[in-house]
Parts: sequence; C-alpha cells; structure tokens
Amino acid sequence: MKTFRFVARFMLIAAALLAAVLGIAACGSDPYEFAEGERETAEHYEYTFQPYVLKRGPLTVGTEQDLYTAEGARVALFKTIEADMGALKAVFPRGKSIRLFVLSDARASALPLGIYADGTVYVKESAVESGEYRLFLSAAYLGTGEPWKAYAARAAAFGETSEISESALASYYAGQPEAASLFAAYFFEGFADEETRAYAVAGAEAFGAFLREQRGAAAIGYTRLDADRAEFLASLGVTAAYPGGDHTFLDGASYTTDDEFSLVVETKDRRWFLDPIPAKTEFGAEYAMDTPARVLARLTEADADLKALMETVAKQAPVEYKRIKARFARHIDYALSPDEPQTYVGSQTVRLNDLGEIVSATARLLISDPEGTTWLETGVAEYFARFLVRRASETTRRAYLCFSGDGSGLTGDELAFVQEVKARYLAAGGSLDDFISYDHARILEAIAYVTLRTPAYKETVDLPIATASLGGGESSGEGAALTLPETYLFAKYLIARFGMDDVLEAVRTELSVLGDYYTLQAAFLREIEAGRTSWTLKLPAEDKSAFYNDMTFIIFVVISVAAAVAVVLLLTPKKKKKK
Repeated sequence: MKTFRFVARFMLIAAALLAAVLGIAACGSDPYEFAEGERETAEHYEYTFQPYVLKRGPLTVGTEQDLYTAEGARVALFKTIEADMGALKAVFPRGKSIRLFVLSDARASALPLGIYADGTVYVKESAVESGEYRLFLSAAYLGTGEPWKAYAARAAAFGETSEISESALASYYAGQPEAASLFAAYFFEGFADEETRAYAVAGAEAFGAFLREQRGAAAIGYTRLDADRAEFLASLGVTAAYPGGDHTFLDGASYTTDDEFSLVVETKDRRWFLDPIPAKTEFGAEYAMDTPARVLARLTEADADLKALMETVAKQAPVEYKRIKARFARHIDYALSPDEPQTYVGSQTVRLNDLGEIVSATARLLISDPEGTTWLETGVAEYFARFLVRRASETTRRAYLCFSGDGSGLTGDELAFVQEVKARYLAAGGSLDDFISYDHARILEAIAYVTLRTPAYKETVDLPIATASLGGGESSGEGAALTLPETYLFAKYLIARFGMDDVLEAVRTELSVLGDYYTLQAAFLREIEAGRTSWTLKLPAEDKSAFYNDMTFIIFVVISVAAAVAVVLLLTPKKKKKK
C-alpha cells in the first residue's frame, strides 16, 4: 500500500512539473503566428492578393501583407474576430468553418464593403474598424447567402438592432405585405431606397427574434418560411394576407451582387443578372425593374413565359421536345440591363435590354445549334413570341405608336404604307382603340402582307420595325432580303403546312428537309396573292404513347413482383405442425 501511494504521489508531482514546463514554453512562444499564404482571388471579382494567414480551429484569418503591420496588430485582429465568432457560437452552437480576409480600402475601392461566397468572407479594413464586418461574419457562420438571416443572426449574437419599433413595422407591413417575403433585393442598394432597406433590416431582426422565442435560434437557419411568416405577421397584428403563389424567386433562390450587375438571382437552373431599369422608360413603366417589388413581379412573369414556351413546344413538336427540353434544363444565364444595345443570344446565355423579348430570345437559344442565325430560326422564334406573349415590350409599343396615330406628319409612300397596313389589320379584326386591345401578331401579319405584295415599300419607307431587311447581320443567302414581319409570316405558313416538328428539324439542319427554298417561297407568295395570312395551325393529336408506356411498365413491375412473391411462397417449405 505504501509503495502504491509513493508511486501515485510521484506521478502527480511529475505531471505538475510537466504542466509547468509546458506552460512556460507556451508563454515563451506566440500561438498566434501569421505566415504567408497562397494567393487569393475575391469571388466574382478580379481582385487578387497575397495574404498573411493564421488558422486556428474552424477560423482562418488573412490580411493583405501591408495591413496591420504594427507589432501585435494582426494578433489583436485575430482575437477580435475569434471573440465575435464565439458570440455567434453562444447563440448558434452549430456553425460553419470560416475563412475571412481583410482587404485594403484603397486598393479594393471597386469592391463592396463585404463579400460572402462559399464559406469565405472578404471585408474591407474600414468594415472591421466599424464593426460592420459582423454582418458578413454572421452570414458565413450560418453558411447562408440570404441577407435576412445574416441580419437576424447579427442581432441575436451582438445585440445590433434597428431603431424601428414593432408598431411602425406592423404599420409598414399592413400597407405592403409583400415586404414580409424577405426578398433579398429589399436589402440591396440600387433596388431599394433607404427607407425600404431600413424596414427590411428591421423586419429581418424582428422575424429572427420571433423565431428564437418560438422555436429556438436554430429556426433561423431552418425556418418554414410560409408558416412562420404567417405567425410572425399575426403576432404583429397584421391581417393583410401574405402574397401567395409561386415563390421561386422568394425562397428558392440565392442572391448576390457582382462587379457588373447590382443583383444576381440564381435558381436551380437559371441565373438572372440584373441592373435597375428606370421606371420611366420611353413607352411606359410596366417592365421597369427598379424596385424589389417590380423585380419579383417581372421575374415571376418571365418564369411563367418560359414555362409556357416549353409547354407549347411539347404540344406542337412532340418529336423535337426531348432535345429542346434537354437544352432548356442546362443552366441558362439571363442578363438584363438598360445599357444592353440589343438582344444577344449565345450557347447558354441571353442578354436583353427588354424583358418582353425573353420568349423570342430563349426560343432562338433552344431551337438552333448553328453558329449563324438563319431567317427561319428568326421567324420561328418570333412565331413563338407572338403566339405566347401578350405583355408589352418596347418593340410592341413602337409598332403600336407607328400605326395607331392619324398619320399626321407622314407623306408620300410612308403615309400610303401606314394606311395600307392599318386597313389590312382592321379588316382582319384587329383593334387600335387602345394598347390593351392591340394585337401585335396581327400587325406583323398585316405589315408582311403589304411588303410582300409591294416590295418597293422596303426601299422607300424608313420604318425599321416594318421595312428593314434582315441582311447579313441576321441571315445570309436565301431569306436575307426578308424583313422581321416577313420571316414571322413565312415561318407561320411553313408550320401550318408541315408541322412544327419538321420546321424545327429544318432550323436545326437545313431548309431542304422541307423542300427547295424558292419553291416554298413561290407557294407562300401565292397564298399572299390570294389574300391569305392567317393559316390554321394543325396541332398533332395528343400523344398518349408516353402514358401507355408508363402504364405498361407499372403493370409489368406489379406482375413481376407478384410472380416473385408466388415463387418464394411455393418454394418455402411448410413448417410441420407440432402434435
């Protein structure tokens, strides 16, 4: 027993001495030692730098090499960030690892105050000094790109809350319940004024506090948005209904900014690069995207138009639909800016200055693979747009203004041309009484009818929307002399005659699938001479083959399973009953 006590005492003394030695060693060396790290490039920005970096546990901090050069300055920076991360951990025990880099205000002047992307945060030195960097730290800790969650987390961890009262917030939401959606654009400069942003922040903080009280802090990261928002509004006494419907651009998307566009909205298979479009456009404000509410409305409309396009292709071209659907399922980027000079269509990219042209531009992307744009591709794309789109664009407004007036100011051939088009349009049942009843498809048909019967108008009348030939920029060779209305009408004729599947195959391969160009053109012109332009489109009978195939497969599986069960039961020996 004495020997055991002696050994135990000896081990305790040895352990104490070892701890003391390690403690002295630890005091003699600095565990916060920065070392030169690998080059870093800020996400979505062409800003590259070589930092000094320190990593401890889940936190990595880096600074540009000429920042915090005073003795101990980088260590003090790290400890500040480490402490702030600890404050977040105290409220949200399960957080993400964080990489945070501090940038020079002078050199990174073109960058935002802070950037969060894929677990990495880039903040300017001034943001650290003011404490504003905590917003981006909170986003990274929660691993979220949703601004409202970052504001809610910052308020919970650091007590930084808005001065807007709950009663003022309730009054604001009662007047515009869509603001309770927490749509990210409400938080971004360029899409929201100062008051709107202030209420967005206050709403995020109040909603976060409500979630913490009702379901704990973790609910901020995993909220049931629709149900929780309804309860939150009710707690404020707001009876106005939260706008329902498709929430694709509310809850199913991520939101960022980049160096070119003020707002980037990314869904599962689409990415929208947006710049604010002024409310007062040349012909009206319906398609302006200068506020969060308008952004949400316009993107929802555009999404509905794209779905309608695919549904139309499915009905009119069941054979080609599989190929087009595969192309549509790939990630498509849409850039919308008032500075875009004209529509550009790439392999998976569309650049627009007018959202009203999204169907024709997307149709061009989907239906054709060749490098150059052919007249038939342009005509079919225009056919889809006019077949589906009833909303106004700048193009439709210009045409309406050209032909709805009394012709004052026009003389000679221009006056004669406008009068002929109007007469044809009105005779076909069109109306020019107001823009709401205006039919752009019919005006295109009337324009094409007049220019095809009197080609000289294309030389003497200067109305680009009506008389400008596609030329080498849009087409080459056959069809180069056609105007946009003529390509639309010619394509419509071919679709009615051959069916959409054959026409789309001709777009993708060559026109000879349908026949010789000049033979087709002659037949088309005979129809025009006979006074016909509105051909009846013969849709294919509804294809039930896919349904029958699915049912056959299901029946086969059921029978197979039943047969397998029967075999097992037959082969399984019966147990003898005990006497």
